[in-house]
Amino acid sequence: MLGVLPATPSRDHVARMEAAASHATAALDGFEFGVAVVDADSRLLFANAFARATFREDVPFQLFGSNLSARVCQKPVADGVRNAVRGSPATFRLRDREDWLVSTIPLPAGSPAAPSATASAMVAFRRAGQQRLPAPEEITALYGLTTAEAEVALAIAEGKSTRALAAERHVKLSTVRWQLRAILQKLGVRRQADVVRVLTAIRPAC
Repeated sequence: MLGVLPATPSRDHVARMEAAASHATAALDGFEFGVAVVDADSRLLFANAFARATFREDVPFQLFGSNLSARVCQKPVADGVRNAVRGSPATFRLRDREDWLVSTIPLPAGSPAAPSATASAMVAFRRAGQQRLPAPEEITALYGLTTAEAEVALAIAEGKSTRALAAERHVKLSTVRWQLRAILQKLGVRRQADVVRVLTAIRPAC
């Protein structure tokens, strides 16, 4: 009987992964809000340009060694990170010189924005302001959704049903349901309601 050789990623697959990660990093640096990717212990794995600029001012987050810490109310941040790694997003407000809205969002292993092979959390933060759903390209950069999946995810976040989406997009209901399954898997959540929570958390409301 032939032995089974362990699977190893092909060079093409590794190259695609590296290209996706590079694209994600460039896209994240263009965001007009802070993005910090951390592990379950709040060790910083990645920070975009906005986040790095705020770290230099120590508001609303600061770095202790390689660990991300809030200057005020650290406990909800740490709890939020641990819960996000387990798949539960959260949004809360920090008051540090000015109002900041902070979201802790699941980032599954394999996400283009996740620099590790294990599940991590994205800490998104911005000054308090009007809620705005992320752009399709932001979702694609963060979670590797296709353009169609990103459009479906945003429509769901706006309250549209899968049946209404199928009619609007002139596709079968089964097609939208398959896209929804892919969205749930890539976002690392289990329910349609969690898609809404994740996407609205990326750009939190007051």
